[in-house]
Amino acid sequence: MKILICTDGSEHSQQAIRFSLPILKQPNTRVTLLFVAPRVEEEFKFYEEIFEEAFEKMREAFKGLKYKDPGVKILEKSRKTLLSRGVEAETKMRVGDPAEEILKEVEEGGYDLLVMGSHGWKGIKKFFMGSVTNKVLQNVQIPLLIYKKPPHKT
Repeated sequence: MKILICTDGSEHSQQAIRFSLPILKQPNTRVTLLFVAPRVEEEFKFYEEIFEEAFEKMREAFKGLKYKDPGVKILEKSRKTLLSRGVEAETKMRVGDPAEEILKEVEEGGYDLLVMGSHGWKGIKKFFMGSVTNKVLQNVQIPLLIYKKPPHKT
């Protein structure tokens, strides 16, 4: 079984990984971790151009320091979580709209199961932030395991 786990570095993603461990540990299971870096939106490219000189000076100042792409760090953290529990995983990174890139990876990779965490946003926050999980749920053609944190008990 080929399983794709999407991670954005959030605690929800880590919980989805831990929750899916019984499935991931099944014999003949191949696991891939995917991080999708969102593309800079057109309306923000204007600021990128304005501040390019300042960014270049910062890059030069930090040139000697080791720098790791945030996406690489996120994938390494998730991979370590799996390795510490006896599960090997391949890692992949894509750039673009997260929902679209997840759906492309599912189709191109021939996966049998997709695992994702859900932030559980509601109301206005969900409206403005959107829901990658919801977009994937509406369009994915394979089984989808969504981990949603249980509500706080009062």
